[in-house]
Amino acid sequence: LWQQAIPLFIVAASSRKSLQFTRSLCLFLCGGLPELVLCPTGESTVGRLKSDFPQADIQVCGNPRWDQVAAQDRLTQEPFLQGTGGKLIQYFEHQPRPWGVFGSIWMEDLRFWRDSLPEIPGTLWVTPRRLEDPTLRSITAALMQAGFHVHSVRNRNIGNRSIENAPQRMAILVDVPGILIKLYPVADWAYVGGGFTKGVH
Repeated sequence: LWQQAIPLFIVAASSRKSLQFTRSLCLFLCGGLPELVLCPTGESTVGRLKSDFPQADIQVCGNPRWDQVAAQDRLTQEPFLQGTGGKLIQYFEHQPRPWGVFGSIWMEDLRFWRDSLPEIPGTLWVTPRRLEDPTLRSITAALMQAGFHVHSVRNRNIGNRSIENAPQRMAILVDVPGILIKLYPVADWAYVGGGFTKGVH
C-alpha cells in the first residue's frame, strides 16, 4: 500500500498493541507507512492515536449501526420492538415451525431462491441487507408473489391482516436494525445472503 500510494482506512480504530506492532514492523521491513485514515468510534482514543500516528488523518465516525439500535430501543413505544428482538420473538412465538431465517439478503438472493420459495414450509424471517423503501417494496413483492403473507415489523400492516388471522405461510419482514443476531439462535435453519452481489458474507 505504501509503495503504491494506496490509502488505508481503519474503521473502529483504537490504539491496540497489535496496531502498534504492525506500525513498527512496516517501518522496519518497508521503510514507511501507507497514508492512514483512522476512524475511531469515539473521542476517547483520539489523543493516543494522534500520538502513535502523527501523520494520520483521524476522523471520529461513531458506530452507526449500534447507535441506530440503541436509539430505536429508547424511542420506540412498541413493546414487541423493545429489548432488541427478544419481545419481538415472543410476539411471533406461536407462528408455525420450522422457522427459517434469510439473513442480510439482497434481491439477488431472492431471485436465486425464486423456484424454491413457494415450497418453504413454516415461517420465514426475512432481514434485508438494506432498509430503504424501494428495496423493501421489491422484497415484499417477491415474497407475496411466492405465496407468503408478509408481515412488516416496522409497519405491522402489510397484507391488511392481523397476526392472529395470518395464514400458515407467513414471511416476517424484519425491516428494523439490530434484530438478526437474536434470530439465528431460535431458527431451525438459516441462509446468509450476499453471495450474488459484489461481496460475500
